Amino acid sequence: MLDPLTILNTIAHAERLLKVIKVFKRDNKPLISAKHLVVKSSSVATSLLSGRFEELYRQLRSKRIYLVSNEVSNFFQKVHRPHIRIQEFNTWEETPVASLRDRAACQFDKTITAEELPKLAFAYDPMITGQIVQTTKAGSLDPGRFVRVTYFEDGCEYTDVAEIIEVRPAWLVLLWLENLSGGPIRIGSYSGSMYFPNDPVGYRSFSEIEGEDYSASVSFPVLQQDESILIPEYSVLAPIDHERLFQGSRLIYEDDMPDMSLRYCYEGSGLGDNTHLIGPSLTIGQVEIEDKSYEVHRFDIENLLTVSPSLAVGSCPVLIGYREGRFRYLKNALVRNPDETNIQGYQFAVIAEIEDEETLLAEVRLVREHQEDVILKNRLLRKGESIVIPLGGDSVSLILSGTYRATREVVTGDLARVFKFEGIRALLADLERTGPGPLRNSGKNRSLESAQRVWDLRG
Repeated sequence: MLDPLTILNTIAHAERLLKVIKVFKRDNKPLISAKHLVVKSSSVATSLLSGRFEELYRQLRSKRIYLVSNEVSNFFQKVHRPHIRIQEFNTWEETPVASLRDRAACQFDKTITAEELPKLAFAYDPMITGQIVQTTKAGSLDPGRFVRVTYFEDGCEYTDVAEIIEVRPAWLVLLWLENLSGGPIRIGSYSGSMYFPNDPVGYRSFSEIEGEDYSASVSFPVLQQDESILIPEYSVLAPIDHERLFQGSRLIYEDDMPDMSLRYCYEGSGLGDNTHLIGPSLTIGQVEIEDKSYEVHRFDIENLLTVSPSLAVGSCPVLIGYREGRFRYLKNALVRNPDETNIQGYQFAVIAEIEDEETLLAEVRLVREHQEDVILKNRLLRKGESIVIPLGGDSVSLILSGTYRATREVVTGDLARVFKFEGIRALLADLERTGPGPLRNSGKNRSLESAQRVWDLRG
């Protein structure tokens, strides 16, 4: 996992890490590191809850992991579910939004009404969203904050139109104790306060985390070198638009593994106000190690160390259009070569590479009403890079020629499709946050070179 030197050096250069990581010492030498870990990855949560640690040993580079079973893990195991479901349509005409969408765009966000919310909640998430709707006063919930329905055409790996139904994701927060001592360590017990809700879900804000006194012993008391114990603390109902809120965060640390990434970021603007607790919650105050009590720092929702999904789903660069103050996903570009797109009415176009791949734009041509110009040649885009192209009012289409190649082994299937969709969502959220930036007041004659911009899409 994180070796002692990395932890100590990182804390020395980023004091805010003290809100996430604390190193307990004996004789001024590292003994145990205590970290609050937020499991955002549904597959990692499933592996933990089912006791399938073999893959996690390899990916997290840990000799052994022990998971403590308590009231928090029991609740989370009962309600944990996929937060995204996909239904496929052959064409846009078969979808219920065929007459509503912008025909130039390959994405349509459906507005959910208060009347539709209960039906969708009980159909797709009866254990959490359904219970919240049932126990909350009618009309007091914003439907768009609990269910999101999007129609999305990939056009690259998939030729159909996907109806993507999302509910708020559930994340598991763990206290992660890791032996840094170089030898065996005895873990005695942990204590703090446990909150037990009055209803099956207990949907509440983070200000309601106090509870009754609680203590428990650890059933595997001897922790060998490089072994870890995970103690469940909270079940968190994250915002449905968490990718937008995370775009305002500052990424401090990132370690990519085959199917997940370990990330630390802070200053998640608005994340705490839009995140809620569900089920029992445990606030750990003390841990007994080698017959000595150590104080545990409090979990901070604005400072997160997370296990997040990380899949290589490289396929095509994406093309985004900007008009009427809004960014819109137009398509996956270079599905064919050359690839022409109608951009009438758009002020800017953004060509972005958001996957683990490299795109070589051999040529970009802008077609206007009375002329056609080559505006870019031989430009390489790597993951996290994008190019902004100012468009004039007489622009008709954009023609891209080029190639792309994956830089990691690519996976396919529904999980990869969802991950790719979430990547596009994150890109749109980042563009909405930053706006067209220096291009806001640019004229038609502004050169492409001065209009280029690179966004950090890691979020």
